[in-house]
Amino acid sequence: MTLDTDEPHRATCQACQAQVDVHHTVEYPLPDSVDATIPHINPTDEPSRLVDLNQWLGLHYFHAEAAQACKPATAEHHTHQLWAAACIAEALKFYTDDDELPIDGACWTESSLRALAEHQEVFARQRLVDLRTKLPPLPAWPE
Repeated sequence: MTLDTDEPHRATCQACQAQVDVHHTVEYPLPDSVDATIPHINPTDEPSRLVDLNQWLGLHYFHAEAAQACKPATAEHHTHQLWAAACIAEALKFYTDDDELPIDGACWTESSLRALAEHQEVFARQRLVDLRTKLPPLPAWPE
């Protein structure tokens, strides 16, 4: 299955206010028993090597803002909320134990490194955990 946005969407970084066009495609095998709207990005506990921490946060904000723009209690609203939750779950993989700041190497793009250096409070683990608690739980995927 491929989940794909039809066209790029404008997203704003909450840390530096930079605006970027976001277009993402995620391909993965979809078990017959799972609803296609459930985002299952990375089945491992390992952090991404393609999308850095700040980029996951940007995708979270994109979907959180999109959910707010939708009529509540609609499939579109719920799907954006699930995507926002999945992005935060991926972002949290860049933390170990109970460390408040991410692991070394969690950000590797120039803009992400700058955002982390200038706005460490945005990357505080507890802040991400708090964001996650405001979103619906992600359903368990079959093993």
